Amino acid sequence: METVMIRLGRSAVDREQIAAMAGKNVRTLSNKKAFDVLDVVRGGNGSKVLHDLEQAQVLVANLGLKKGQEPAPIPAIPDPTDYTEHELRGYIISALQAEKEAGFVHDITVEELDEMDEDGLREYIDGHDLLDLEEARMAIPEDRRPTESTMHSYYTGHKGTSLPEPDRTFAGKDHWFRDTIVEWNRSGRRGRGSGAGGRPAGATGGWTPRSPRNLAAAERRRQAVQLRADDASMPIARIADVLGISERQAAYYLRTHTG
Repeated sequence: METVMIRLGRSAVDREQIAAMAGKNVRTLSNKKAFDVLDVVRGGNGSKVLHDLEQAQVLVANLGLKKGQEPAPIPAIPDPTDYTEHELRGYIISALQAEKEAGFVHDITVEELDEMDEDGLREYIDGHDLLDLEEARMAIPEDRRPTESTMHSYYTGHKGTSLPEPDRTFAGKDHWFRDTIVEWNRSGRRGRGSGAGGRPAGATGGWTPRSPRNLAAAERRRQAVQLRADDASMPIARIADVLGISERQAAYYLRTHTG
């Protein structure tokens, strides 16, 4: 199945973990192509493959069925791309509830969500995409983007500059919210969990700076439209790069511009 983003409220597991959940041998499951029904949320091409936890749990339940029992369909991972404002708000509230149940606390209230317009809600979702180390590197604007080796040194702290503490770890692999990386880069790449550039010391969940999201989203929408107006051939990837947002969000701003 297709490769999708790990979004807020979702968790991921590797194939060894799925096999252990099912009490099966991972090689046997691979040979039987049992994992083919799952979306890939990370990896492939030689790197460790991660799958969505909810989908994996349904697969495990199906593997335990007796002969003749009907397997449950693998649920689709929610895609809020075409959601209405009301649906977006509900999506975020459900995701935050899942985060809370998993032991993570976010610095936002239902009242603040109620005040967000559609662009603000979409930027909140976009800012909480979970990125692995390479995706985090690519989320940094090209003119400031470190090399792979430099990014790895930031990860290990060997250059005196450290990445923020990871927001999540799946199957031993660290991930950061897009907002965490963007804010760390904007603030001068200072400190690991120092409160200056990384997440505040002792933070237990996804840290995002408090800011008027509606105004910020409106400004990025304006800038995206202006960049395309100034250069009609500018790729969406470049617009996203300049603004520090995903290509998905940049494309949405251009697609829904009413002039």
